[in-house]
Amino acid sequence: MSADATADVRREVRTEASIPLSVPTLTFIATANAVRYLYAEPVFMDCDDYYNIELRRLCDATA
Repeated sequence: MSADATADVRREVRTEASIPLSVPTLTFIATANAVRYLYAEPVFMDCDDYYNIELRRLCDATA
């Protein structure tokens, strides 16, 4: 993706208030950085035995 395309994505996704986006706790820093780059707030969610975000906790966090 070119720098211009990346800037276009940032303009389209940017919100006035920081929106929370869930990322797994077991991740690379690039995942959280990508969320921050889009002006969102990374919310770290616990992982299950298969290293996926626990759906039950995600539902509880968004309720």
